[in-house]
Amino acid sequence: MIAFILAWITISFVLVTWGEIFLSIYNKLCKQSEQYNLIDKLLLGLSLLIIPLSVWSLWLPSNHYFLFVSTGISIAYWFVRRKYLQKQIKKFKSQIKELSKLELGIIILAIMIILCSSLWVEGVFDSVFYHHQNIRWNEQYSVVPGLGNLDDRFAFNSNYLLISAMFTFRFLFGEAIYPLQSCVLIFFVFWIFHELFTSKYEIKRTILLFSFVLFYFVNIKFLLDTSTDILPNLIAYYLIAKIILYPDFIKKNYLLGLAAPIFAITCKLSIAPFILISGYILFRLVKERNYRPLFFALAITLLIVTPWLIRNVILSGYLIYPFSGIDLFSFDWKIPAHIGIKQQEYIKHIGDHFFNAVILHPAAKSRDPLWINLLTTFIYILTTISLITASINLWIRRKQIEISAYIVFGVICIILITWFMNGPDARFAHGILAAAIMTGGASFFLTNKRDIQTPKLSVCIISLFLILSAGWSAKRTQDKYTTLTEVETNRERPFSSIIYRPYPYDIYLGINRNTHFKPYSLNNGIIIYISSSYHTYDMLPASTEMGDAGKLCNYKCLEARGHSLQDGFRLKVECKD
Repeated sequence: MIAFILAWITISFVLVTWGEIFLSIYNKLCKQSEQYNLIDKLLLGLSLLIIPLSVWSLWLPSNHYFLFVSTGISIAYWFVRRKYLQKQIKKFKSQIKELSKLELGIIILAIMIILCSSLWVEGVFDSVFYHHQNIRWNEQYSVVPGLGNLDDRFAFNSNYLLISAMFTFRFLFGEAIYPLQSCVLIFFVFWIFHELFTSKYEIKRTILLFSFVLFYFVNIKFLLDTSTDILPNLIAYYLIAKIILYPDFIKKNYLLGLAAPIFAITCKLSIAPFILISGYILFRLVKERNYRPLFFALAITLLIVTPWLIRNVILSGYLIYPFSGIDLFSFDWKIPAHIGIKQQEYIKHIGDHFFNAVILHPAAKSRDPLWINLLTTFIYILTTISLITASINLWIRRKQIEISAYIVFGVICIILITWFMNGPDARFAHGILAAAIMTGGASFFLTNKRDIQTPKLSVCIISLFLILSAGWSAKRTQDKYTTLTEVETNRERPFSSIIYRPYPYDIYLGINRNTHFKPYSLNNGIIIYISSSYHTYDMLPASTEMGDAGKLCNYKCLEARGHSLQDGFRLKVECKD
């Protein structure tokens, strides 16, 4: 708990400051006067910070040393702009004063529930399969040539996993914690409740809250660990919701709509149609002949995308993996094209599998419990209804509704069509599904001249959210406590340690790494460790046996490219066909 509080404070300070730096540079160079709130600046900070971090990672590990540098720059920035800092603190205090003590208490309680839910590393499959190890590779090494040959999912190169590496605080706590996406989440929660309370429970904000509650509970396990889906979906969900609530937002505030979608796509390629929002802003800039922001946007796009593409090539041999169709290079570490094709097939297969399992066999618990599967089906139904109602309302009121609503609705539809065709697992598009529900509900009220207040409905939704989320967190902690104290007691760490830092999943399971992993010798004295399960945790370097969980590279085909792990891996010649 203490670890997460310190981590959230540090992450918030660094990202918001870098967002301020980004905004100051943009406004000065482009002669703009754009203004943003805290969560906007946090997302701008992510979009800017990934640029020097990506370049840094080409030569150096992305760990606490980069965190020290970025924190030092943040402190220096505010030291130089002390008066501006005082103004920003006063501005934030005035936002807090807009809330009653009860409303502020509700926000604090919601954040505390998220904090308590973070006491246990959840052990989501992909997290313990490759996310944690991937983050540790980023922490301890610069980008490793052919790392995708150890496990081809390392070649996905999500910028979420790269930026998470600088925020693990391993240097401080002796082991990694993963607080980044929960930090972004609490900013989102604050924004939603602040919008709701200051609008006096206006109905579009109530619908937003309802869609968020659905989003939260259907992803409750993924929110508490690492996920390459959560952050880009949260960014898309937030921007769409903000444009629906403030139709002029992308007409007057270009920077966030230009930078955030680019960053989101480098975290998860499946969100690629989200770039259409940036495309619309670029179109407006060209139409208005506003060339300074246009050139700035193009420069930022190049600065974000270029090092990401370079990292892709170093990791896999391809510009974008697993899309091996763009085959421009012949490095010795290049992943065979047939593995990339199989990975695409596997992603679609697993998406189709979970989509069918949720709808046809919700009680089978193939991944999630029955209640989450039923909730997912409910979300699918609501999304379908919302898309239909939004289409009708946008057509009927086409002369009254701002074009920005049509833009976001088109983006939602294109992303969902792409999602459905390429493996419709809910976790790949949960933010877009929630945004569709919010858009469908709000479409009834986009032309209202008078706000409709729904305090009773809002209170019911708030109460439901707080009671269920607190109850789920308490029940989960009770179950973990029972396992640790009554079922087995041979754990390396006492239950009380959660007050200090989250309880690791492998220690909770009672995993002995000395017996769980067996060493396997490659050439040049390089040793990798083979897990007896699909889980590699953050063991490094580690792999698993071939199986049906998307493990497509056989570790017995590996060769070391040199005498250190930094030199990377390649496949033996006989294994490339």
